[in-house]
Amino acid sequence: MLINLPTTPPIEFQEALAVQRVHEPETDENQFFQTVLTEIFQRYLDYAEEGHYDTVRFNDGNLEVIGVTGKISNVIKPNGESFLADFNTDADKLLTFLEDQAGNIAMQQ
Repeated sequence: MLINLPTTPPIEFQEALAVQRVHEPETDENQFFQTVLTEIFQRYLDYAEEGHYDTVRFNDGNLEVIGVTGKISNVIKPNGESFLADFNTDADKLLTFLEDQAGNIAMQQ
């Protein structure tokens, strides 16, 4: 799945979810959100690192960064109860947080 980085995150997420449900009516909103969030953070990380060196995965409510050695190098945790709750509270703040985290990871390299 490939979606553009959102300019109006809550609206664009709901639109993308609606389109996904046309093709797969059983689509779970939380699972879809995790996939979209992972892709967005992967894009931020690839941009910050100027290439695809690390891989992002969603695991146990967190975003994990897997280095080229296959080991977890960083774990990004939500600021609140969950990333979905953070998104619903202030989507722009969440995306800025993730972009900043990607930059911090790139600086560690």
